Amino acid sequence: MKGYRSSRGLPGLIGTMLLAFSMLITSPAGAETASAEIDKRALDQKLWPAPGRDNALTRHSQLNQINTGNIENLQYAWSQSTGGLRGHEGQPVVVNIDGKPMMFFSSGWPNIVQALDLSDPDNPVQIWNYEKQTDRDETAVPRACCDTVHRGLNYAKGKVITHTLDGFIIALDAKTGKELWVTKHAYPPKGETHTGPAMIAEDYVIAGFGGDEFAARGRMVAYDINTGKEVWTCHSTGSDNDVCITPDTNKANPHFGTYGQDLGLSSYPKDEWKIGGGASGLGFLMTLSFESFMPPPVTPATGALLTAADTPATNLLMKTVTMVNGTTNGP
Repeated sequence: MKGYRSSRGLPGLIGTMLLAFSMLITSPAGAETASAEIDKRALDQKLWPAPGRDNALTRHSQLNQINTGNIENLQYAWSQSTGGLRGHEGQPVVVNIDGKPMMFFSSGWPNIVQALDLSDPDNPVQIWNYEKQTDRDETAVPRACCDTVHRGLNYAKGKVITHTLDGFIIALDAKTGKELWVTKHAYPPKGETHTGPAMIAEDYVIAGFGGDEFAARGRMVAYDINTGKEVWTCHSTGSDNDVCITPDTNKANPHFGTYGQDLGLSSYPKDEWKIGGGASGLGFLMTLSFESFMPPPVTPATGALLTAADTPATNLLMKTVTMVNGTTNGP
């Protein structure tokens, strides 16, 4: 694969979407976590170190060299094709690695990742590119709800954390593009696709997926950023244990539901909690602190919420703002 250079403009690389789980996660004493790295990089306004620029997803830079007084004078400088011809919704990540300014970005399907050296800002140089070559599932393409977009990647702990539409989460060596770990997260035959982005919370990679309209049962999964191993899973429907409700949940607000009621089962007609209707956590919204980052309520696809008699289900625990303690897997 060559460098994808083009005389045309760079396709849009902006965006992230809905939903999130909130984390309170600890790391070994004295060790700087991956999200702390992002916090530190975000202090440098010349960088864009995360999909939303910072852990608060502000998508805002204080740089002011380009302003309302001179924006009309901007001119074309260079472009780099992503190698994809369909939708793009993820902005590039820009960080310093060993004093070298680097840009990382990905295309929509088939999810090609590129690394550019920006040492000469007028003449960027591609250092590596990556496209997963094995075990791909093209049935993800017609199942994607909102085009075959890619909503961004992450850089932390010397790794580029990316994902594919057909459900892989992948850690690449940021200097070489070599695969460090690969995990299968979403399964297109079950209606699941992954447009991302996964997000970094302390030393976890947190991911949901799309597919509620295909009766995919929603879940959020935490993976160890160093190994790719699954740490915990919280579903959007099911028993208290499945949705990570604990005896300590809602003690101050028991009217919202407490442990032992299994509302993720009883609020659905018969066994419909098994076949979807639970929002799947497509992306994230976070507050300034990982001590509380929470999702907004999400309206799911309605097809899975009706009984044979067209009676709406209560559909609890997935149109709900939920905060999860990442150390205990409980709200």
